[in-house]
Amino acid sequence: MRLRQNSKFILAAAAVAAVYLFIVWWTGSGTLCVLRTYTGLPCPGCGLGHALNALLHGNLHASLVSHPLLLPLSAVFALAVAYLRSPRLSTTGFNRLWIAAAVLLTAVYLVRLALYFPEGPYPMTYSHNNLIEKIFCMLSGRFGY
Repeated sequence: MRLRQNSKFILAAAAVAAVYLFIVWWTGSGTLCVLRTYTGLPCPGCGLGHALNALLHGNLHASLVSHPLLLPLSAVFALAVAYLRSPRLSTTGFNRLWIAAAVLLTAVYLVRLALYFPEGPYPMTYSHNNLIEKIFCMLSGRFGY
């Protein structure tokens, strides 16, 4: 019985992923970010992949421009792994760690939106290749997008 439930879950997850990948392809968003694909707006995590790529290529400045929280969030992730592996560490500390990271991520996101959006450096730009705009264009009869 458990195997059948797991199979249904895997099948449903694969179907959702396939529909989402179709939406990404159809909109031409070029990203797997759900918020940007649907609305054209950057999410708080937008730019982390570019920041990691720039850092791995030795370009700290480009990494910080793409997302200034890559290194602090990496440290938070490492600490979270340490909390999960150590039975001595409290879950209260673990929860505080994630709350602090969420507050910091939200604060930096709001500052970046205020300073750079919509014409700032990527990822703080508006993407016209999004689902809402495509649907609106289709409904209004403008098929040139």
